[in-house]
Amino acid sequence: MAAGLLVVLIDLPYDIVSVKFVHWTWHDTDPNIADRHYWVPWNSYYFHATFAFAFSFWFHNVRKWIDRRKLDRWQAGSVKAELAAVLVAALLSFPGGALLFIPLYHPFHDFFGVPGEVTAVTLLFVFLTTLWKFDRKSNRRLPEKLDTMGRALMAHLVLHYATFFAMVIFLNPEDVVAAGLHEPIGDCTARTPVHTVLKTLEKRTYLCAADYDEKYFDFHCLDRVPREGSYWYTICGTPFENRAEYVLVMMLISFVAMMAFRSIHFDYDVRFEIYDLVRKDKSGKQQSSVGSKQSKKNK
Repeated sequence: MAAGLLVVLIDLPYDIVSVKFVHWTWHDTDPNIADRHYWVPWNSYYFHATFAFAFSFWFHNVRKWIDRRKLDRWQAGSVKAELAAVLVAALLSFPGGALLFIPLYHPFHDFFGVPGEVTAVTLLFVFLTTLWKFDRKSNRRLPEKLDTMGRALMAHLVLHYATFFAMVIFLNPEDVVAAGLHEPIGDCTARTPVHTVLKTLEKRTYLCAADYDEKYFDFHCLDRVPREGSYWYTICGTPFENRAEYVLVMMLISFVAMMAFRSIHFDYDVRFEIYDLVRKDKSGKQQSSVGSKQSKKNK
């Protein structure tokens, strides 16, 4: 679950900023991605959380099931166990993540019309509270110091957040002209069934160029709207409705990421030194009290 939450934390600036700068587009009327957060489908966060959780679950547990030795979480196991863990995780993380849509998202969204943001936030809070409960009773010791690869990954995270932060401060999405593969443009009245696990929904078959709800792009930089049947065409970015809002959101995400990753990789030593000090203090008092009782008996 921790892996799922951290993947969402890494994904947030990428999803929010990239779609605003039309690095890609989302299909306009697909019911599974209709509920948006800064034009990002809430199911994108749900997807990242569940699929990362499934990958982590299979990767660590398959190795544990095959290699019965008591190994640290990141200590290398046997060749057979490591290969099996990689293969099983690669093969089952997709179906495992998809299965986690069935108990929560599909019944509430497809049958009862619960918005995607509610199911996504519910899932994230379930992950967060479960993690908090077990982490409070964790007896993990000091982590290993970061090696060169670990420091490189930390530098990559800093660059990752700094890049998207700089984009919302200095760049203008309305200057972006993106030519590429997009949702096909066509008949506004055509409908296509969307088959989910529990129910069949419906969407427009094509993007209706005269009636669509994707305010992060338009066709203002073109002489005319692409013709019907187009699937490779040019779109134009649109201005920030409120740049300061995006800056504040990126500040919040970057702050949470800094606190989370610093705590995981750099602050355990401080936390556990304090924890061990408290335990030593308590054990010392117990010993002194035992010693005083023994001295009284001797008297």
